Amino acid sequence: MADKSELIIQAALKVFYQRGYGSVSIDEIAREAQVAKGTIYLYFKDKDELFFRSVLYVIEFIEATTKKVAVDSKDPFQVLGRIAYAQLYSILQNKHFCGLFYIISNPGLVSNREKLFKILLEKENSLLSFITRIIEQGKSAGFIESALDAKEVAYLFQGMLSNTLKRIHLEQPQNTIDIDKTVTSLMDVLKNGIHKRG
Repeated sequence: MADKSELIIQAALKVFYQRGYGSVSIDEIAREAQVAKGTIYLYFKDKDELFFRSVLYVIEFIEATTKKVAVDSKDPFQVLGRIAYAQLYSILQNKHFCGLFYIISNPGLVSNREKLFKILLEKENSLLSFITRIIEQGKSAGFIESALDAKEVAYLFQGMLSNTLKRIHLEQPQNTIDIDKTVTSLMDVLKNGIHKRG
């Protein structure tokens, strides 16, 4: 079972997703977590810190999931497909994760927004470097055109994945996306392009 702080973060994620940041109170989060309000203050100084730590929790969860599935394979498309599947599945199962990023992007809403953006940028750059290395290995092994810039291909992959994650966030009801079909389509476009074959 998760420790108390993780239980509180999970409840906070749900409440922030459902009601936004500004209108949520610590009382509501305590009710959702089924803990006393004072218990929250044992782990978090205030709502800002709880929100900040909730965002870090999501980022670290996605980062760990990504690296966990990116086991060695000679085929970079298999590795990238597993990364795409893991991230999409994680978001589909925890749809409230995406909602946090929309809250952060609202200027003036969160007091530690700049610090969050800095951490998000660092994590995004770390993930981009990780994916770039996978692309470079694919180039070296002859799976990917050697003339392509690995970092640009990594940006393309991340962009396709990011827009798919946004679609998951915006679509209702929650389970309308076929992850297998979506990942197959993403990987087909990445591997084969969009030109007509025939």
